[in-house]
Amino acid sequence: MPHDAPPGRYSLAITVFSLDPLQNLTVETPAGPRGDLLEIGEVEMAAPSPLALGAMRPTAPLDHRWAGLRLFGYSLDPVAVQAGEPFDVHLFWRAEDVTNAGAVRLAIEDASGAVVASVVEPPLSGAYPFARWSAGDAFHDVHRLLLPAHAAGGGSRLTITLLGADGTALGESLGVSGPEIRTRVRQFEAPVGLKPLGAEMGDLASLLGYTAPEKLSAGSWPVTLAWRVVGETERSYAVTLQLLDANGRLVAQHDSPPADGAAPTSSWLAGEVVVDARVFALPALAPGRYTLIAALYDPITGERLPVRQGGRTDDHVVVASYAVP
Repeated sequence: MPHDAPPGRYSLAITVFSLDPLQNLTVETPAGPRGDLLEIGEVEMAAPSPLALGAMRPTAPLDHRWAGLRLFGYSLDPVAVQAGEPFDVHLFWRAEDVTNAGAVRLAIEDASGAVVASVVEPPLSGAYPFARWSAGDAFHDVHRLLLPAHAAGGGSRLTITLLGADGTALGESLGVSGPEIRTRVRQFEAPVGLKPLGAEMGDLASLLGYTAPEKLSAGSWPVTLAWRVVGETERSYAVTLQLLDANGRLVAQHDSPPADGAAPTSSWLAGEVVVDARVFALPALAPGRYTLIAALYDPITGERLPVRQGGRTDDHVVVASYAVP
């Protein structure tokens, strides 16, 4: 554990990856894919390390004092964030005296001046509250904020406020530079040449159609999906594209967020069309019939969004069928 790891409970997880291509392998369960991490246990860190202060390296040093506490720096991870994506604020504290603080409020103003994200949380996710801090203790305190999809691009402002146990502000708020907010080019017209599907994926989107070669062939095999966004979500779903043989056995699979992460579902706006291009690595195929299916799923739980297509409800879309002579 790093010396500046805050007290709390931690999960231990493993992942397995391939070297060519360099990518993590998906954890498969009877209920479907469950992301690329397999949790194997937990460990608890009960108290702060006496070596914590020397291990802390804030990217932006500060010297701000509130109610027995000194905030001596902060960091942003990442420093540039796409609208619709989360980012972490790292606060670096030193306790100087007994404090009556209860929580921290963080707020982000985008380039238009609108407050687009805020959070009120105890320090260290509640695992080690301010009331337990002793003079001389140092803490690396991490808070996560989610930028909405509609946040304006450009520079942002982060406001840090220390709150008392009763929720009132203790002293003046501190304003510092926030992350650079990036936005992507959006389109609202469906691309031409789609083979229509018209499958509804929960309340999030409709899979309008796809493009792909007429025949299956070993090697790199491109597929493009086109999604029409119906509703908005804070979750970042992954797309699984699977090729099954006539017995339903998995032959090839490609899992990633839409557009290989360039257009995560948390950044989708209602009405837009998301073009999701991906490349399958297909093995040499034996003669027979094959079915290409697609699904949207939560990479943490593995749960798939329900699919309504042609009057039926399922957990996947039948994209196309192929015959290999």
